[in-house]
Amino acid sequence: MTVFGKTQCFNEAERSSYETEQFIESYFTTVDDLTEDLVDEYSSEVGRVHRNVLTCEGVTLELTRAGRLEVTLPEAGCTGPYGYDLKGSFVVEWEGTRWQEGFISYTVLNDFYIDGVQVKGARIVENITTAQDTTLVYQVTVNDGEAIWPDGTTATRNVNRKHFWYLDNNGLYLWITGRTNGVNKNDVEYETLIDEDQPLYLESNCVVSGNYIPSSGIKTLSTERNDFIIDYGNGSCDNKVIISVGGRSAELTIN
Repeated sequence: MTVFGKTQCFNEAERSSYETEQFIESYFTTVDDLTEDLVDEYSSEVGRVHRNVLTCEGVTLELTRAGRLEVTLPEAGCTGPYGYDLKGSFVVEWEGTRWQEGFISYTVLNDFYIDGVQVKGARIVENITTAQDTTLVYQVTVNDGEAIWPDGTTATRNVNRKHFWYLDNNGLYLWITGRTNGVNKNDVEYETLIDEDQPLYLESNCVVSGNYIPSSGIKTLSTERNDFIIDYGNGSCDNKVIISVGGRSAELTIN
């Protein structure tokens, strides 16, 4: 995945700070998609389009008890969401069905690899929808998240976000707000913020067409050195973003 591209607008330290955060974001987004699809299937939910994200030969899916699934991937690897090569194993536990208030799931990552990068941590998703909400509302938390690259460099991540889902006859829609924080692979602390006034917005029709990034919204990435403003646009289904830092801006294509 190319997340920054070639541009003269940013120096190497700025480029590295942004790219590291985008990579670890994409890794945990992959975990989101894997676990949500698996929970949907194994809790026998209806009304969702299953993408069959783990259909490669040699995958072991063992329901050890009601609400607990152990996933073991083949040694040769398995192509998962967004074309990533997945290896290793992880465990998902849940109570209830994902579309109902009170649902909660836990994903534990210890021996799980995405494109050779080990991804660790505990992911918790809880349906906190109330009768007053017009969408389904989920609290999404990641504790002690970590990415370990083959060269031994690491980046950490904690997540405290809300996901708002809406389904109609035209598709499935997602809005994301909240914060993340951690230390990037250059040992620089970072924090991201997605404000409620400008949430990240994704829709299933864009994802199906191959555009996996948000169609609109703004994410702010802050380090001790810089504040990056990442603008995903105003709703166009494309893979372009505008990055602004230190008074400089550039439109970039994310592949």
